[in-house]
Amino acid sequence: MRTRRLSMLVSLGLVSALLAGVCAGSARAGGVVFFIDAQHGWESTWDGSSDLSTAQATAWRTVNGGASWKQLATRSAAYNGGTLWGGFFAFATRSTGIWVRASHTVLRTTNAGASWHSVGWVAQTWLNDASFATSRVGWACSEVGSAGEGGSIAKTSNAGATWHIQKRIGGSNAHAAFWQVSCPTALSCYVRGWVYDHGTSLTCVWATADGGKHWARRRLPSGVASIDFPTATSGWAVGHGGVMYATTNGGRTWRFVHSGTGADLSSISFCNSQVGYAVGASGTVLRTTDAGATWAALSGPDLYGSDVSAVTCVDSTHTWVIDNDVYVYATSDGGHTWESNWVYPD
Repeated sequence: MRTRRLSMLVSLGLVSALLAGVCAGSARAGGVVFFIDAQHGWESTWDGSSDLSTAQATAWRTVNGGASWKQLATRSAAYNGGTLWGGFFAFATRSTGIWVRASHTVLRTTNAGASWHSVGWVAQTWLNDASFATSRVGWACSEVGSAGEGGSIAKTSNAGATWHIQKRIGGSNAHAAFWQVSCPTALSCYVRGWVYDHGTSLTCVWATADGGKHWARRRLPSGVASIDFPTATSGWAVGHGGVMYATTNGGRTWRFVHSGTGADLSSISFCNSQVGYAVGASGTVLRTTDAGATWAALSGPDLYGSDVSAVTCVDSTHTWVIDNDVYVYATSDGGHTWESNWVYPD
C-alpha cells in the first residue's frame, strides 16, 4: 500500500527544513495535505492570526479525492520558526493516524479524524516528520532542542499509540537535526538530517535494515534537499542546481543522474518503482516512467511559474503538488493536466 504527504508552509526555509523531502516508496509519509490513497485524504489549515493564544488549526477530510472536504476538528495552532502553521498528518490506515501540531503535541485518531486524543510523545524537541511503513509500524524524527537535546528517531509498532526513541544524537561533541523520514518497509527506514560531529558539519542519511535495532550513518552528496526510497535498498536524492542522485545499496554509494534541469529541486516522490516526480524552482515538474533512466519536463500547474515546493504521488496517475504560494494542485492523468485542490473551492 502506498501513501504520500504534501506539506504546506509559507516559509521556503521551513519547507526546505521540514517538508522538502516528501516520502515515497511504500512509506506512508506525513504532511499538512495527506492522502492514504487516491480518494481518502486529510488537510490541516490555520487561521493566520498573529496571536498564538487565539490562532486555530482545523483538520479536514475528503473521501472523493479532494472534490469536497468535511471539517473535522479545530485545535490551537502552533508557531514553527516564527511561522504559524496547522501541523501535519501521518496515517497508517484510512481510520488510524496522527496529527502533529507542535513540538511534542501529537493527537491520534482511530475513526478517520472524527475524534482525536493526545499521545504522549517521548521527545521534547520539534517533531519534523513521520512515516508509516505498514498499518502498524512507523517512524518519526525530531531536531535539536533549545535546551541542548539532540535530534532523535522514534518508532511505533502499534499505529502511533505509543512511541520509543531508537536513536538520539546530542552532547558536547555531537548533535543532529533529523528532517525527513522515508520508510519503504517494516524493516527498512531512512532518515535525512544534519549532524555536527567534533567540529565538522555533515548532511547525512541514517539507515536501518533491521527495524531500527541498528542505524548506520551514511554521507549524502552535497546540495541534497530531499530523499525518497521506493524500495528497501533503492533510493533517490535531489537538490540545489537540479542535482539528482540514485542509490541501489541503501545509500552506501550514490551515482549522479542527469535531471535535465538546472533549477533547484526541492522534492521527489516515486509512485512505484517505475514512475516518479521531482519538482522545484520556477514551476519545475519532472516525471519519469522508466525507473529514473530518463526524466521529462511537464507543464507545471501554476501559470505564473511559482516555485513548487512539494510533490506526493499515490499512484501512477494521481499526484499532488504545492507551490511556494501555498496553492495545492492535483492531477489524475499522470501530470498532463492539473486542477486546484484545496479545501476552500474559491
